[in-house]
Amino acid sequence: MPADFDSTTLALLILDSAILVSLVGGVIASRRISLPKVVDPDVAFGLLESSVKRACPDLKDGFTWREALARVRGIDGSIDWLAVTMTLTQYEAYKYGEAVKPSGSFSDIVKLASRIRMVGGIGRRS
Repeated sequence: MPADFDSTTLALLILDSAILVSLVGGVIASRRISLPKVVDPDVAFGLLESSVKRACPDLKDGFTWREALARVRGIDGSIDWLAVTMTLTQYEAYKYGEAVKPSGSFSDIVKLASRIRMVGGIGRRS
């Protein structure tokens, strides 16, 4: 070590390192998304609807869920599309009076709504 490398310089290097580590930790923590646990299908699909409307402004009012899912399919590989489709089928049966209100976790729907919001405008897909 050079002779002019004193304790003040060492203290400043340690302080700079600590600041850098805390900044990196903050960035990583801000990228983590805590999804709310939704147990009401109307709330979950309301979140999905608002996300789809925001991301796909060219979808006309009265769009079907099938149109919406066709538009957003493939935005994120971590989405369990089979679970989303099954949940959608149960929800549609409930909405059209063919089944009782579904219960349980709607985490796949909430996760999809969150991913759509993160991606932003999707536009028309061919």
